[in-house]
Amino acid sequence: MENDNGPIFAEMGVGVAPSPNAPFGTTLTVPIAVGFGPHEFQPSSSYQFKLWLDDETREDWSLGFMTMPEAQSKAA
Repeated sequence: MENDNGPIFAEMGVGVAPSPNAPFGTTLTVPIAVGFGPHEFQPSSSYQFKLWLDDETREDWSLGFMTMPEAQSKAA
């Protein structure tokens, strides 16, 4: 996510261990929630969240979204 000062970063470590009976190569799902302090999104603007793991990213590790126009955002 970017603001007027550039990207906003969250950096963390995640440790994941499979159960003892899980076969090698088993896909593990790890839900992660990241909270950011107050941030005012500009109306009629587009933003993108990108995930980087160990200096690697992929196209499907991103999520783009747009904010509502000013008039709609005040009515919501």
